[in-house]
Amino acid sequence: MVPSHRHILKLVLLCTWIGLLFSVPCHSSEKKDAEEKAISEETADEDEKIVKDDEKAVRDDDKAIKDDDKAVKDNDKAVKDEDKAEDKDDDIDSFDALFDTFEDTVSELKKQVESLKKHTKEHHDGRKKKKE
Repeated sequence: MVPSHRHILKLVLLCTWIGLLFSVPCHSSEKKDAEEKAISEETADEDEKIVKDDEKAVRDDDKAIKDDDKAVKDNDKAVKDEDKAEDKDDDIDSFDALFDTFEDTVSELKKQVESLKKHTKEHHDGRKKKKE
């Protein structure tokens, strides 16, 4: 039995259909794999960008914390300097008060010395009068 043109044509059509059936899923599978790969690459790029942004945010936060710590230290130093200046002012004020007290004491002592001189002179004059 010799195959006729009709049989050969049917066989070619059958092979073509079978080839198409197997090639379409393979093609769509490859396409699907390519799409998934592209999506995963995009996701990976986005994830990498998010990680970089997060790392930058952490560095910025660390820098802000360091700046805050420096500001606190500077503020503490300024407060200490101000306290020292106030202590010096207090020392000066206490010295001024001490000096004023000293002046008052000296003035009081001068008055007492004058009073003693006067009293001694009166006593001496009184003795002179008694002798005469």
